[in-house]
Amino acid sequence: MVLAALREARRALTVGRASHPDCLHLLGRLYQKLGHWLSAKRAYMLVIEHDPCRPLTLNNLVLLELEALDAEAANRWLRLAFALPSLDEHESDLLTAAACQLRLFELQPHVAVGLTKTQLRRVQSVMTLNNHAACCHKLGKFSSAVRAQRLALDRLLDDFPDAPRGLSVGEYLWKSLGTPQGSIALQTQLFNLGIYQLCLNPSDHKFLPLIRAHYSSNPEFWSNPSRRSTFWSGSPCDELIVWDDQGFGDTIQNLYWVNEAARRVKRIRLLLRPTLLPMVRERLSLPVHCHLDVMTTDSAPWNECASQVPLYYLPFVLGVWPLPQSVARFPYFNRVQPALVGRRLRVGLVWSAGHHRAPQPERCARERDVPFHDFWTLALRWKALSGCTLLSLQLEGCNRGLPADAIASGQLIQAVDSNDWLATLERLESLDVLVTVDTSVAHLAGAIGLPTLLILPCPAEWRWGQDGCQTPLYSAMHLARCSQPGDWSQALLQADRWISRRLAIPPAVSIITHNSQTLSSASAATLNPD
Repeated sequence: MVLAALREARRALTVGRASHPDCLHLLGRLYQKLGHWLSAKRAYMLVIEHDPCRPLTLNNLVLLELEALDAEAANRWLRLAFALPSLDEHESDLLTAAACQLRLFELQPHVAVGLTKTQLRRVQSVMTLNNHAACCHKLGKFSSAVRAQRLALDRLLDDFPDAPRGLSVGEYLWKSLGTPQGSIALQTQLFNLGIYQLCLNPSDHKFLPLIRAHYSSNPEFWSNPSRRSTFWSGSPCDELIVWDDQGFGDTIQNLYWVNEAARRVKRIRLLLRPTLLPMVRERLSLPVHCHLDVMTTDSAPWNECASQVPLYYLPFVLGVWPLPQSVARFPYFNRVQPALVGRRLRVGLVWSAGHHRAPQPERCARERDVPFHDFWTLALRWKALSGCTLLSLQLEGCNRGLPADAIASGQLIQAVDSNDWLATLERLESLDVLVTVDTSVAHLAGAIGLPTLLILPCPAEWRWGQDGCQTPLYSAMHLARCSQPGDWSQALLQADRWISRRLAIPPAVSIITHNSQTLSSASAATLNPD
């Protein structure tokens, strides 16, 4: 439908049947919906040349710049839009929502939540309630996030007169609202509601099934019946395809469950990205009827006449989640490099969650980053008092600033130089301990049983829970937590105490942080170009 509308808009411009600004704006919207960002921006810029006082076009330019991860440019367009005279209520709401998403991207949830409260005093729309729920989630106010998301769900159902009412939230899972757009909106609401509730209680059996709503939040689920009909229920079958669908950390975590899935089927195919295959072949013990294959961007497991399930959903389909809090998973990747005796202790460091091309994962990664100045100050203390060797397992961000200076001076050794996962595992094997933020390397360290200190922001991602220093995911992992959003001092103090015990050095008396930006984790605010 979007492609057909795009062809019609182009035809209208060609024959001059539509006013240029209106038609160009529509063209930009359609390109934006298709993810053709440069074409969308060219269309919007032509609109601004004709008429610089179009708030909806400026609003969409804000969203485009966010897609390009350019907050400075987004702010420029936003200022121009708010400076326009006589904004109507709809235009003002859209711009305020765009401002909310921009502040969330800039890690300013306290500012963003003030914007949503202002909007809610005018109208309790689905978009505004979604944004408010996301802000509350970022601030660790999970009960408020759940309430706002439930209201958003009710408002969405009100917009569809034929929608079933009075069902439990679980009964709306994979329900259609008649159109792909409406159905995707419903499933997105359910997924966000599930995440917010699981932050309150990671073992909530009523809301755990809502995780599967994410699988149906794309157009192909509704246009291709095989996406739904082939999804594995966990029952015995002849052939099962388990495929790599999320980030590397999720994949490494859930490879643990492949053997359990294999016990229920006659043949299993495991599709993984090429960079993971050598490590899995060499270090993960798989049954003889499990066959490894490459997962590419063109792979479509749901079209192969077999049951299929993405790795992300495997523990939920198997019914093995939630994990018992009293029993932690033991290492499941094989370690082959023996510990060396008589050498200096080796401490691995990871302080950043890496970079991403899309705004939501990029924002979530930045929320998990520990301020390097404070992290490095502690690491130098450990080195000075124990004589340990410090090694960076950080692939990105080591070629500039303080990290580059630390490597150039020889105080920090760069231990990885590629995204070869088998090589990364071998570097981890050479360590005595790893200190890391929530990233894929942390999961790999846990999977091989390396003593690992994981530094978590406040709030933490739901699977880690919001309290406690242990996790049932990995037996050799210890958790250090921020006590409130943006304040890393308590987490760093906990990290120092744990590492000091392992290095047999006195712990620090206190931690004074150099940078206290507001950081937290949350789902994306809901916005669409208009």
